Amino acid sequence: MTASADESFDNAAFAARMAELADDRTAESVSAILDGVRISVTISKLPPARQRSERFLDVAYDVSVKVSGVSPAVLESSPEFLIPEFFKPDGPELYRLDCDAALRVDSEYAVARKQPGRGLLNTKIVDGRWSGGL
Repeated sequence: MTASADESFDNAAFAARMAELADDRTAESVSAILDGVRISVTISKLPPARQRSERFLDVAYDVSVKVSGVSPAVLESSPEFLIPEFFKPDGPELYRLDCDAALRVDSEYAVARKQPGRGLLNTKIVDGRWSGGL
């Protein structure tokens, strides 16, 4: 079914229906995309000299994220979010995403990693940017 040129797309109705079919977080994300919010992610493998292969068996990457299409007021508020964890159903961690130390947020609502002593999952966006490692 295609919409005619006279019909307009109702973002609010679409988001409400999406919440019924999926969940509120999915609906909010889709609604933000429809409103023009964009997230650009760049992942770059670290050069051999920065891999620290004497200490780690895995491969390290730099991750940078740029958020655009949101109001300056939102960006000035340094929005906070939780870094996801990536574990197999039986427990082992598949890989780890971590933020740069300057972006960690230790607050009343701090959430620690599943593995004790592994740091905070709370982080923030500053000036529309986030950075970390994988």
